[in-house]
Amino acid sequence: MLRNAIDNEFDTMFEEENVIGCLNELDNRIDQTRPDQRTWRPSGDARLDIKATNISIKIKQKAKLEKMLQEAKQAKNKVTVKVKNETISLTKLTGKLQEQMQHVEESYQDCTTEIVEHLSPEEI
Repeated sequence: MLRNAIDNEFDTMFEEENVIGCLNELDNRIDQTRPDQRTWRPSGDARLDIKATNISIKIKQKAKLEKMLQEAKQAKNKVTVKVKNETISLTKLTGKLQEQMQHVEESYQDCTTEIVEHLSPEEI
């Protein structure tokens, strides 16, 4: 029973971590390596030796920052379009409101004129 549980746990770990795929990739890399190919060895100067490691990290960071920049630009473009559309909408609404205010003012003037015309000089 315990043995089965352990075997199941290992099988699950192998599947989740893609261990077989990683081992196959490692085998492929070993097969592609020429036997006479020289491997990297430290020079003894830590400042020089760390550059290769640092450059790899910096390249990954640069790629991540470039992706973030691209996403920020896309978000900015979306906001710009939305603001432009809302500005157009507000401009149209402002025009309609001005028309309505003009009608209200004209109606007010008409009403005021009619009232004044119907009043006698003593009532004014």
